[in-house]
Amino acid sequence: MYNVAIIGAGPAGIFAALEITKLKPDWKVVLVEKGQKIEKRVCLLREGYEKCPNCKKCGLLCGWGGAGAFSDGKLTLTPDVGGHLVDYMQREKVEELIDYADQLYLDFGATKEVFGTDMKVFRELERQAVLAELKLVHSPVRHLGTERSLDVLKNMQDFLSEKITILNNVSAKSLIVECEQVKGIELDNGETIRAEYTKIGRASCRERV
Repeated sequence: MYNVAIIGAGPAGIFAALEITKLKPDWKVVLVEKGQKIEKRVCLLREGYEKCPNCKKCGLLCGWGGAGAFSDGKLTLTPDVGGHLVDYMQREKVEELIDYADQLYLDFGATKEVFGTDMKVFRELERQAVLAELKLVHSPVRHLGTERSLDVLKNMQDFLSEKITILNNVSAKSLIVECEQVKGIELDNGETIRAEYTKIGRASCRERV
């Protein structure tokens, strides 16, 4: 019996696990991921294949780190780009959460340099944009790069593997619901996981049948 079962090792699942281990270090947590560990993820197209072989579990999308694991690792450090969180909470709170998440990346090895912080340059570009009837959004960016991004994800994986149970290459088939409450997960290998709470990450992994 677990306190929390997490489905999916994308950013939502990973950060949920990090927060739980910080706030509830004595809780038993299991994280279920249908793909591989970060160091075993392989996309054959990236390895030189000319055509996608349509792997049953896409190595580019599935596995530790989620679909963005092989991106160039840009962290946009402003609420003005990439979402509408300020529609749901105060801007100050959103900025606080962005700083908090950014610090977690730094704790696990992210690059320290942030681009776009020179306000003198920005104001001049903003002035030119106004003359062209354009709006320029100030958007500081921490650029990890693909290799550093993978290193950070590996560090998170190694850290959590010592604190929670991580199950790779197994899928959540369905939820166990009793008396209108989710009580756990049924896996595709026939096993079941019972948990007090179940957290479902955003699905992005493509699996072919």
